[in-house]
Amino acid sequence: MKAWRFLLISLGVVLMPVLLVALVMRPSQSQAQGPDPQLQTQPMALLDSTFTYQGQLKKDGHPVNDTCDMKFQLYDDAVAGNPIGDEIQAAVVVTAGLFTQQLSFSSDSFTGEARWLEVSVQCSGDLGFFTLAPRQELTAAPYALSLRPGAVIEAAWPSGPLLTANNTATDVASSGLGGQTASTYGSGVVGYAVADSGVASGVTGMTNSDEGVGVYGWNTATSGTAHGVSGKIDSPSGYGVYGFANTSSGINYGVYGYTTSSDGWAGGFSSIHGNGVWISTLTAKVGLSVAGGSKNAVVRTADGSRLLYSEESSAVWFSDYGFGHLQDGVAIVPIDPVFAQTVNLAEPYHVFVQVYGAAEIYVTNRTPTQFEVQLLAGDAAAEFSYRLVAKRLGYEDARLERAPWADNDPNLYPELRPEAPVLP
Repeated sequence: MKAWRFLLISLGVVLMPVLLVALVMRPSQSQAQGPDPQLQTQPMALLDSTFTYQGQLKKDGHPVNDTCDMKFQLYDDAVAGNPIGDEIQAAVVVTAGLFTQQLSFSSDSFTGEARWLEVSVQCSGDLGFFTLAPRQELTAAPYALSLRPGAVIEAAWPSGPLLTANNTATDVASSGLGGQTASTYGSGVVGYAVADSGVASGVTGMTNSDEGVGVYGWNTATSGTAHGVSGKIDSPSGYGVYGFANTSSGINYGVYGYTTSSDGWAGGFSSIHGNGVWISTLTAKVGLSVAGGSKNAVVRTADGSRLLYSEESSAVWFSDYGFGHLQDGVAIVPIDPVFAQTVNLAEPYHVFVQVYGAAEIYVTNRTPTQFEVQLLAGDAAAEFSYRLVAKRLGYEDARLERAPWADNDPNLYPELRPEAPVLP
């Protein structure tokens, strides 16, 4: 057995890995055409991590003609190292010493670092797998080297306009991958992702800079319907624009809006059939903060749209309103059990009453389930209304809390307001 193993290894195997790499080439300016979201073609097939591996197997110096089982093990070192992944393929047909196999390691096995492939074989009559040596280094096609981590792709953008499929002129900024448009309806960068499932992104932006921007949209149009960044979704459960802040400390924003217009809005939401804005936070966290402005409803009147302002409080209170009337000078008012689930009625709560008639009344015997209204003088069957105010459940101790994230807000502290930013 040792002699067989020695001959198999020393006489060796000539393995010739072939790594298929797809390259995307930018067309010349005379041929350039951008995608039109309204004129979509058939979606292209997506490239997976499968690659073709060809080898030549010899035994005692003669090409093998046999059916063999093969084990392919991926390593990060030529001799020792760590195993990255493995794959066993049975009944590989070897003809005149040659075989060709499709290997499909996981996509995260290839992240730009060097890789070596170790092959073990078991052919007819063998008592087990024999490991061939040395390991074979997987090398890439020369142009694929530009895709390694840290590689830089640099080229000069054309200065003239590029034409999209609908013949709308757009200008390209002279930055790494920047899009800029001076057209009324043009697009600087168009991202399009086709996927039946999973997480797909048309455009993904990332930055490591302390003051950098992952994706920056800038539209210099002075008329028409222009967008710096526009998001659109056709899925019943997707997001038109999605922002995600992934830090455990500091002040950060998933989505941030900014305007320099005196009559503009940093953010705007308009819904024709659905609802406006949904905000979800953990209990005892802040759901919405407004610095330097008011919170209000906008209502339609015969004299145009008008603002109705929200009443603010030093603590977090919920209110319930109702009516009642005295019977023989007494009224027992039960607290709405649904409302009771939203507040802490074990804490002291307020009841304000307004009598409608010639009577004097007062509130007594407040409990978590009811309170009493009693007659002091006057009509023993008087009608009244009440307002019950209790601490919101989970926010009992919140009162005039600090808001450190707003200490440098220029709307609260105009003396900190910087000069207008210089746009790129």
